[in-house]
Amino acid sequence: MRFSEVQVEKIKQSANLFERICQHTTLRRSGRLYSGKCPFPDHDDRNASFVFDPVKNTFRCYSTECDRAGSIIDWMMEFEGFRSFLDCIKDLSGEELAKEIVQDNGYKGPAYKRQKVEERIATDQEKARAAGYRIFQAGRALKGSVAETYLREARGLGDLDLPEAVLRYAPDLPFWAEVRKGKFEVVHRGPALLAAFQHKDSRFAAVHQTWLKPDGSGKAEIVLEDGQRLPAKKIRGPYMGASLRLGPAAPVMGLGEGIETCLSVIACGLSCWAAGSLGNLVGRGWVHGIREPHPKRIGHMLPTTQPDFDSTRMDLPNKLRSAIVLADSDSKDLDGLKAELERAVRRARCEGRSARILWPPLGMDMNDWIMMERRDAA
Repeated sequence: MRFSEVQVEKIKQSANLFERICQHTTLRRSGRLYSGKCPFPDHDDRNASFVFDPVKNTFRCYSTECDRAGSIIDWMMEFEGFRSFLDCIKDLSGEELAKEIVQDNGYKGPAYKRQKVEERIATDQEKARAAGYRIFQAGRALKGSVAETYLREARGLGDLDLPEAVLRYAPDLPFWAEVRKGKFEVVHRGPALLAAFQHKDSRFAAVHQTWLKPDGSGKAEIVLEDGQRLPAKKIRGPYMGASLRLGPAAPVMGLGEGIETCLSVIACGLSCWAAGSLGNLVGRGWVHGIREPHPKRIGHMLPTTQPDFDSTRMDLPNKLRSAIVLADSDSKDLDGLKAELERAVRRARCEGRSARILWPPLGMDMNDWIMMERRDAA
């Protein structure tokens, strides 16, 4: 049995794309559309460039820095980390329908579109990966650099043996930003800490960039002419599914979101890998998973704690048997964060590992906590 393009479009239209997007950004009605800040982590959107069309059940980011658009299939592959068109159809419609669609060799409808979508995404990702690799390769050794000063003095890491193969230093890295819709300029340049994401086969995936103050006393303050403050961090390349291997693989390890968090725990004797983002740390939740009402945000639901085992998340070493998931207690939504981290714990346990969450005191991240403990002990 062959499925026509109309039947595949019906599957796309019936899926709840709005709910999937709202787990990652806030959308507000604007006429017949919904708009909000772009949720893609490599786009520091400040103009609410992202639009959802409830009639077409499609999304689009109008920023030329991002320019992503498409159906729920595009969203699942580009944001949620699904590996193929077929995996998306399986998730949306079930195994049997997916098998029948993939057997369609004669009709240039779904199969042809699947191929084009996958080719376009692969091309875009390889371009971003190559650009990230060039940035990292141009970096210098940490020793004696502003980046080393930042880690050892500003972040309190002292004489920690820093992983030189993963961390590098860029003395004058440009920071591009969208100053007006479709208009990009270098709004800042200066020293930056670079970190390499790696896939399971050790292949380079992306570069994590953290801009620093000239003296290494902290992160750079990047402010536009209108007073808008931009995050001093960016990721260049398709990092989902890859990891920042800040320590050696071990049976017991910490798994965290940020570089400073993980290095702080390494300084206490526990090897750690970083994910770079919460989504890469915890993986996607099962789209049909149970979601509880948010205890503090009326009308909102907590993320599901039930994992989607087909989703992409940070690479973990084979020898890992016990995972300690590192939390940051300075989050604006601790209830939502707890649900996300619980999902990571459940997934690890289902994979045969033990897992638990380590929480610093309220209002602190892991680095703050460890630095406070050292000051008190001195």
